Amino acid sequence: MKQGSVVAKIKAMLPFLLCIVLDFYLLPLLINSTGMGMLLLLVLIPLICLACSVVYGLKHSFNILYIALVVLLFFPTIFIFYNASAWVYTVAYGIIALIGNAIGMIFYKRNSAVELFERSKALDPEQSNVDMFITSEKEFVAYRVAKAAADEKPEEAKIYPEYWELHLEKAEVPENKNDYFDNDLSPAFFLDISNTDKGLCYDCTLNLSEDESEAMAGFRARLVQRGFDADGSAWKAYFLMYFIGYMPSLLKIIETDTEDDACSFFVYSRDAFYMLLEAVSTAVRALYAVTPPQETPEIEYLPEMYEDDYYPDALVDHVKAELSAVVDFIMSGVHTYEEIQLKFDDCVKAINDLQEMFGEHDSEIETIARDSIGDTVKRILEAFGIDIDVETAIRERDW
Repeated sequence: MKQGSVVAKIKAMLPFLLCIVLDFYLLPLLINSTGMGMLLLLVLIPLICLACSVVYGLKHSFNILYIALVVLLFFPTIFIFYNASAWVYTVAYGIIALIGNAIGMIFYKRNSAVELFERSKALDPEQSNVDMFITSEKEFVAYRVAKAAADEKPEEAKIYPEYWELHLEKAEVPENKNDYFDNDLSPAFFLDISNTDKGLCYDCTLNLSEDESEAMAGFRARLVQRGFDADGSAWKAYFLMYFIGYMPSLLKIIETDTEDDACSFFVYSRDAFYMLLEAVSTAVRALYAVTPPQETPEIEYLPEMYEDDYYPDALVDHVKAELSAVVDFIMSGVHTYEEIQLKFDDCVKAINDLQEMFGEHDSEIETIARDSIGDTVKRILEAFGIDIDVETAIRERDW
């Protein structure tokens, strides 16, 4: 128990302990005969002790420290007012204080539960069983905060993967048209199955107008950078050019259609559809390929960690080595964003594994280190012109 908590509890006991002091030290002054002594010791003093303990329990619940203090307060009276045979009353009054405190605690919990229930019902009148799950003030505060957040929070939009990590082939394509088809893998790509004269037709359509996000703006820009106009016909031309090198056999089985801002590809078998989805996804990810420069860019690694003695240089060198490995990978050839992200994932997992070593040297990957690593990752991304968010790049971190 923290020192501040003990002091606060003792302060809360003071009025009740003062009553106990008056009980133990003033009433014995009234003893003028054996009968009066027995009346006080056996009736009045224990009754007052019991009443004080019950009221304390009602106000502050059970506390073994209170019982111990009651016992300690009575002990000197043995030598002041009584004799050694009165030690038994020390135990007796301790038990009485224990019983009173326990009785008070029972009603304290009941009253607290009723109060919390009433407060919870006022907060959420439709919650019929709120008393089933709110049993403490801490839980009530947490419930109140969560409810306020839920009341104010708008419905969240679906979060889609970035286009550079598109994998349409992960869609669970049903075997027949009537089965449920969960094809919501991207806001701009629409997958469908329909009946035609040729049988089941499997459709993959890219409709650019369905996504107005910054991700789509970047997606369009990457096609323009390759000399296309980024309309439906241009997207068709890009995909067909890519299929020639990636999966030429696909050209023999697909049909196409285009509109102003859309292009569609059709096949007539489920297996061919999976091939089409894989080819389209690979073509999209290829737009996010990074060609390394001729020379490795100058990157400042972890300056804040190197300047702070809290982080052993030998361990900071380990972190730097993992980050340098990502740079070496990028420099090794043309890689897509997805491949680079996977390399960052491996890097961050390796840094996660270093935390125990930091701990053995009375160090830790905390705020300064976390920011320093994040800033270094940002410098790496900027050096190669990679439009991956820093938090995405270090998404595997547990520090």
